[in-house]
Amino acid sequence: MMTTPPPVFLRTLLWLLVLIPTVTLSGQQPYEIISSSWLGGASGDQVRGTRIGPDGRIHMVAQLTADLTWAGTPTLLAGGNASSGGVYLQLNATGQQVLAYAKVADEVFHLDTDASGHPYIATNSGVIKLDPDTLAVLWIARADLDFRDLDVGPAGMVAARRSTHTHVFDNDGSNERIIQNYRSTFDVAIDETREVVYQIGWRQANSGCNPVQIAYLRAVDFNATFSG
Repeated sequence: MMTTPPPVFLRTLLWLLVLIPTVTLSGQQPYEIISSSWLGGASGDQVRGTRIGPDGRIHMVAQLTADLTWAGTPTLLAGGNASSGGVYLQLNATGQQVLAYAKVADEVFHLDTDASGHPYIATNSGVIKLDPDTLAVLWIARADLDFRDLDVGPAGMVAARRSTHTHVFDNDGSNERIIQNYRSTFDVAIDETREVVYQIGWRQANSGCNPVQIAYLRAVDFNATFSG
């Protein structure tokens, strides 16, 4: 039994833990933590992409230095082998059950899903599209290239970014179109309806001896024509 009051910071923390579950947003029900866990162990381990599919399943890619023994034996897919660090995980809607565990590449960088729940993964050996139910590899686009980011439209069109260019693919991995990135492009988004790719990043300008980094948002159509 605690005979003296806890330190101020601990009392504040306890108060917050009690208060936060009672807070609502415009009449919505309060958030409830269903489950909590961790992934990885070494300092270099990273979760690099997470999406919740339309059926509630959780899709995740991570870069890991050791096997997840608690997740079972990994399936080897696409460019993955027994020593690969780029893994794909699929969890049930509560996050408490591992539905799939696969090694897909030496390195993974990002993940997105389409409206049907298919996961797409940006890797150092191309863009991979998976069947979420069977884990079949539906296609691999440009396995010879290193992609660092991607965005997927509802119908499955893909804008995948690498260091110098962004590549657009149809939902079957075909009809590749290549758009040059502008200065330091760090993120992309795709608009299937307008057939536009948005590039987000920064460029550096100089005023005398004072460099200034200027953020930008550019819109480029699929034919690489600047549109705004």
